[in-house]
Amino acid sequence: MKEFIYEETNYINHKDLKEFTDLMVKYDFMPEDIQNEDEFNIAFQYLVNLTIKAPDFLQPYEFALSMLSHLEPDEDLRELQTELELRWFEACERIAQKENIFSRQVPWFCMENRPLIRGLYNKADQMWKRGELNDAHELFSKILKTNEGDNIGARYSVKATGEKMNYKDFEDKFTYSDEDGSFYKNEELWEWFGES
Repeated sequence: MKEFIYEETNYINHKDLKEFTDLMVKYDFMPEDIQNEDEFNIAFQYLVNLTIKAPDFLQPYEFALSMLSHLEPDEDLRELQTELELRWFEACERIAQKENIFSRQVPWFCMENRPLIRGLYNKADQMWKRGELNDAHELFSKILKTNEGDNIGARYSVKATGEKMNYKDFEDKFTYSDEDGSFYKNEELWEWFGES
């Protein structure tokens, strides 16, 4: 299969891309770590506005959502998160259709591809959480086909949704959380999957 690499310049003009890159370089591509509240808010609003101005330029969605996760949640922020995720998923779907990516290889080692892969994966994950097992299984399977190295772990989701395992049961059985985040219980997962 032919390889696909997401070309940012197809989805944002040069001036806006330079402005975005300069801002991200200023914050070491970690705007969620900005300590000054005013700077944080300005950077956050800039990213949200950029998702509207260049809706198929994917990186700002991830950065804005990461910044949101560092704020104390309230109803307005939850609504904004839902809206940003929905627009990110829609952008990924448009790109997937336009570029016919499900009949191509979309390598993870190309950093430019990662927001696209993660967006599609998160969409499938949300379907799974809602109990839409068939639709989730179909999308997870397509994602796995585009990158058989499967850096994102779609093979586990393909197997689980194919077996009609609901999301909560999978999480309870194969993941754990601590102060650093959520992680797979690798030995249990590998045994269930049949990996040695």
